[in-house]
Amino acid sequence: KWDSFTFKLISPAFANIQPQPVKVFHANFSDLKYWEMHIFRSNGDVFYTVSGDGNPPADIPWDGIGNSGEMLVPGHNYSFSFTAVDRAGNKKTFPGQTFTIVAAFFADSSGTQIRIANSELFDSRGSSLSRNVEKYIQEIALLRNLYSTSGRVSMQSQHSLAAHFFDRLRALFSEKDVSPVSLLAAAGNEGCVAIFIE
Repeated sequence: KWDSFTFKLISPAFANIQPQPVKVFHANFSDLKYWEMHIFRSNGDVFYTVSGDGNPPADIPWDGIGNSGEMLVPGHNYSFSFTAVDRAGNKKTFPGQTFTIVAAFFADSSGTQIRIANSELFDSRGSSLSRNVEKYIQEIALLRNLYSTSGRVSMQSQHSLAAHFFDRLRALFSEKDVSPVSLLAAAGNEGCVAIFIE
């Protein structure tokens, strides 16, 4: 029966800057022929899709990367749905709750990128740094120590206070290791600060 199926979202409690996977979806379905999960942007566009034959795994991790290879934007709202097709061909879609990732880091062979929502670093009026800044600075420093090969750090942001935030980072690192702030955010970075560790 459909009501024997349960589906819920679990969000592991890591540090302030979420490592990959950024979300783990927990599914408890049986006797399925096929399943499919979609993650949507706030405008309803599909951002990510995963599917499979038979029953889904108990844990479905998501690394925060969309179908096109684009990273999620911290601070933006996302939602999900899960579609189950049983062995008789009956299909039912279960809508999921809205969720937001406020900070995450992505590490691969090309380097490490940290993304933090503007709302975490700057106050709602955009006139000063938020109380959260220090905890993020400490974690950025830790991630730099763990993942950097050259020690260099750079940042992209369109926020008017980005330079002030980066000045706080510069106080922890050697001047030669910190690149000037780029105020022209790369595509997909709108609404967040992107920090690159080389």
